[in-house]
Amino acid sequence: MPTAIFPGEVFADKNDGRVIGKNWIDFIIDDKIVVDLKAKPFITRDDYYQMQRYLRLENLKLGLIINFQSKYLRPKRILNSQYSHILA
Repeated sequence: MPTAIFPGEVFADKNDGRVIGKNWIDFIIDDKIVVDLKAKPFITRDDYYQMQRYLRLENLKLGLIINFQSKYLRPKRILNSQYSHILA
């Protein structure tokens, strides 16, 4: 049965050992899919970049951005081009 966890953690994006940002993941489904929930008029480029960071740092293949403020609920699928099944 699929499981959804609310990680409840902040993780750091590091560059040469220095923390350059912190992120909060809304949900991780079956240790495979990152779900990011939004409530804003539209999804921005920064939202896509944020999801790419989540996927890269967690080495997950697929992310979904779900915006609850848009007229129609259409999740946006984001793929991690740097995903490595060897590291998973």
